[in-house]
Amino acid sequence: MVGLKEIDQGVCITVEDNGIGVEKSKEQNKQSKNNHQSYGSKILGERIDILNYNQIKKIRFGLSNLNKKGINSGTCATLFIPFSIIKNLTPKIAHSFPNYEKN
Repeated sequence: MVGLKEIDQGVCITVEDNGIGVEKSKEQNKQSKNNHQSYGSKILGERIDILNYNQIKKIRFGLSNLNKKGINSGTCATLFIPFSIIKNLTPKIAHSFPNYEKN
C-alpha cells in the first residue's frame, strides 16, 4: 500500500508491504552464507544528507516493522519531504502545487 499526505509543512510518503519485516530480514541475511551486500539504504541516506545540507527543515526516512497481534506482518517505509526542499528542487512545479484546504 502506498500513502501520500500533507503533514507538518511537507509531504509524507509511506509504503507498506506484507513481507517478513525488517528484523526478520536482517536475521536471515546474517544466517545466510550468501555475502550479498545491499547498498540501497546507504545510498538513500547519502542522497538525503546532500539534500538536507543547509536546510532548516530536513528530509527524514525510516523503516519499521508492521505488527498485527504481535506477529511481524511486513515493513513500512516512511519518507518526509518538507515543502521548502521540494520548492528548491523543482521551482516551476512547486508553484503549481495545489493549495489544499484542511477541513
